[in-house]
Amino acid sequence: MVPRKIVKVWYQNDWGQFARRDERLVREFVRDDRVETVVHLEPPVHRARLQGNSPGLADPLGWTRRRVSGVQQGKLTLFTPCYDQPTPARAWSQALAQVEAVLQERNAFGEGSVLWINAPSALGEWMIRKFESRFQWLLAEVEDDHRHYHVARGEEFLQTHRLYERTLRSSDLLISNSTVMLEEFRGWQPIAKHVPNAVNSDDFADAVVEPDWLRELPRPRITYVGNLALRLRPDILQAVIREFPQSTVILAGEPTEPLRRLLGTCRNVHFPGRVAPTEVPGLLCHSDVLLMPHQVGAFTDSMDPQKLYEFLASGRPVVATAVAGARDHADLLSLVDSPMEAVRAVRVALEEKDPSLAKRRRERVRGETWTRRKDQVFAALEGLPRVGERRHMEREMAYFEHDRPEIRALVPPSRREILDVGCGAGVLGESLQLTRDNVRVTGIELDPKAAARARERLFRVEVGDCVSALRLIPDASYDTILFADILEHLPDPGVALHEARRLLRRDGDLVISLPNVRHWSVLRDLLEGDWKYEDAGILDRTHLRFFTRRSATRLLQDSGFTVSAVQGSHWSDESMPDGFVAALRSVGLRVESLEEEAAEHQWLFRATPVLRAIESLPRRDEDRSGAEHGETKESVVAIPRVPAEPRNQSVAESVSVVIPVCNAADYTQQCLESVFSEDSVPGEVIVVDNGSADHTASVLQQFPSVQVLRNETNQGFSVAVNQGIRAAHRDLVCVLNNDTLVTEGWLEALVRPLVETVAGSSCPVAAVGPCTNYANGDQQIDLKNPGTREELFAAVKRWNHDHCGRQEDVSFLSGFCFAASHDTLRNRGFQEIYGQGTFEDTELSRALRKAGQRLLIVRDSYVHHFGNRTFQALGMDMLEKQRANAQLFASRHQQDLYFRAQAAFHAEQFDRAVSLAEEALRESPRDLDATLQMVLALERRGDQEEAQRARDRYRAWCPDDHRVPEGPETLSHSETRSQKAVPRQPKTALALLS
Repeated sequence: MVPRKIVKVWYQNDWGQFARRDERLVREFVRDDRVETVVHLEPPVHRARLQGNSPGLADPLGWTRRRVSGVQQGKLTLFTPCYDQPTPARAWSQALAQVEAVLQERNAFGEGSVLWINAPSALGEWMIRKFESRFQWLLAEVEDDHRHYHVARGEEFLQTHRLYERTLRSSDLLISNSTVMLEEFRGWQPIAKHVPNAVNSDDFADAVVEPDWLRELPRPRITYVGNLALRLRPDILQAVIREFPQSTVILAGEPTEPLRRLLGTCRNVHFPGRVAPTEVPGLLCHSDVLLMPHQVGAFTDSMDPQKLYEFLASGRPVVATAVAGARDHADLLSLVDSPMEAVRAVRVALEEKDPSLAKRRRERVRGETWTRRKDQVFAALEGLPRVGERRHMEREMAYFEHDRPEIRALVPPSRREILDVGCGAGVLGESLQLTRDNVRVTGIELDPKAAARARERLFRVEVGDCVSALRLIPDASYDTILFADILEHLPDPGVALHEARRLLRRDGDLVISLPNVRHWSVLRDLLEGDWKYEDAGILDRTHLRFFTRRSATRLLQDSGFTVSAVQGSHWSDESMPDGFVAALRSVGLRVESLEEEAAEHQWLFRATPVLRAIESLPRRDEDRSGAEHGETKESVVAIPRVPAEPRNQSVAESVSVVIPVCNAADYTQQCLESVFSEDSVPGEVIVVDNGSADHTASVLQQFPSVQVLRNETNQGFSVAVNQGIRAAHRDLVCVLNNDTLVTEGWLEALVRPLVETVAGSSCPVAAVGPCTNYANGDQQIDLKNPGTREELFAAVKRWNHDHCGRQEDVSFLSGFCFAASHDTLRNRGFQEIYGQGTFEDTELSRALRKAGQRLLIVRDSYVHHFGNRTFQALGMDMLEKQRANAQLFASRHQQDLYFRAQAAFHAEQFDRAVSLAEEALRESPRDLDATLQMVLALERRGDQEEAQRARDRYRAWCPDDHRVPEGPETLSHSETRSQKAVPRQPKTALALLS
């Protein structure tokens, strides 16, 4: 049966702006005589955002304002619901009520109807929940893999992954333009159809009109059309722009500000902005070479670029990287992998004379029309049975399909072997495996259907009652055991907890959640005479036990555990009625804690076996000297150490610690715990939350003394650091990455040279950095790979003892951790052009050394650095970012005389190196880098007398630069960071987190 009614749900508000695949297919269905009505829905918008061109609403043509009222064009209805409600739940209810009214009016439900969810989205999921029983078929479509827009193995990745899974499991048919995604998602929806992208070749006839604005641009024209915010390789663009200065490089689309800053000064670059779909054929056909310089990776491997069909339809030569789609047409275009290859390919393309090549490109896509794609979708739906049983199973399984981010937040980052008791369908355990490295989750589940689903997700699943299964497991098998909403279902929860205590390893912990029977809604109903069991919730009909916070704590204590963390959890925005507590107090009830506890639906606990917690705490007669022999007083329980008599607190009081964060909440927590567990606590700690979308906010609430600055979106590493510097109130500032672990005495040793400078010393120290396990340059040391946190602290203790008081002048300090005076950083700060990071520290180091200010490493300060965790949390390619920023750094400093002198030196042009170094010193007489380069060049050309004079001058400025020997010897001059493309890998395992 051919579908007659189609409701298509798109994931963003852009109808009429791009002519994407979504819009092309909708227009084809509208033209088909067999289709009665098509309703195209886009995400709801807040009514206030419809006024003017409000930020965040990409609607330059004003389409959305018209769609709110419902735009009807014959069979087609374009509709965008809007809302003005204050809470998300009410906003969605208001929006869906509008959607239902439109669908009723257009008679979109019933026989022959299709609910088509294009790219799983929040709107699509709401539509399925609300209306799935009123449509004959549910069709899910996936194009680009939107999981890779977000953090690889991070919270946003996980949320999108779950959205994909729920949508596809609820659907009757999956279609995709990507064979990669089809294969991956067949487990969720086995009925799948490959429907590639297409092009209407008639739009690219030889007589296509050249846009008026294009006629003014000289030829040859090298053109890219598309998204200028994602996927692009700036190094290829820069190389083409540089090597073809007489050409016009056209970058059509909305450029990001960093890209505009990077390329906007090039005279042969033209940014026309967003080009109307009707002008794209004319632009492509009247260009000479077409570029598709996309990054190759997981995201681009999930694509079937629509632009490539249009590029081929134009007949023009195409130069592209080897992404999915392009690889299928390698015989008709030039595939490149580097800037040099791209330049060569463009040069060959500009000289192309063979008209048969253009004809072959056009012929390749001539039959790949959008009409054909519409017919492919029709064919897939015509042979599709009604799959009501599948939808019914998904509704049954929904009880077991809950992720618990608040539970995951209580699992320490170092945990690798986790047991999830009552794992349901395995969603919680899989989330831990997806968001953390090297985690294995074993599940125990009573329900066979849920266990079967869990086996698709977890390392291993045992079916049966939890107590019997626990008794079969060997002692000390797990780092963490989870009881998420399971103990209340057991006849005797204490028996299960007793077994769990046996199964935990020496430093293991227990994480549980229990419903709060003291919630105000339960008390209200009980006082009114009702105790009604429900299908789910606090009074779930399968609950055998009921708990308050106090009784749950007592259960844990009686079972041999000490509670180390407890917090409440809300399920809804509904608040307790005014006067509820006062009314109970008025009748003489002791309800002092009720106002706080009655608001919580659940209690979450983290607990440690009692004996192990006591064994880990220091004895009263212990002192700090034991650490010299490798002992540690770190408690297994997560309670910061509070010393009776802080050491040198006046020094620490003068320091503001600035910590920029973006996601990676678990690392932020362990960083702050380590900062506050040291004897010398900083005068203030400022965390700049750069648009985190994970549970960072809840982590920061655990540290009330921390000042939090919040950016709604990620502004980049440098911007966040500069914001923190401006907010600081102390004389000294320490910038600290959140993926760090500070160790004993780190802050005192780090700021020691700065305190001397502030006190009036003639030694111009500008910035100081610690030693670490992971950094470019001289700060990295090898502590022989300690495997645990205790081993690390013992190794650091020995290292600090052996290197007490040592410091070294260097040319570069890594930005992961350094200290400087507030005035220095306020005046200079980080350059904000490097986005998420890398090379802003190189830029600052060069600026300070050029101004004659010293950079020091203090050898008795150590900060452990896990490395690149924010990049991983954002799903960014660290090496790609380094390469792009290296190009940017090089372009900014290509005229820096010091770097030119350095290049001449490495080319063994020693006379030129001396000349350039002299010129640099005439420009900046106290340029420390240029002076050091002068010493090198003079010595290598054999001018020992002049070299000695330069050496003496440099040593007077930088007496602790151990790279400079006393007499004439060959110097081992460290490379700057700009010469290192690949960072060193961390040498210490994540087991150090606890």
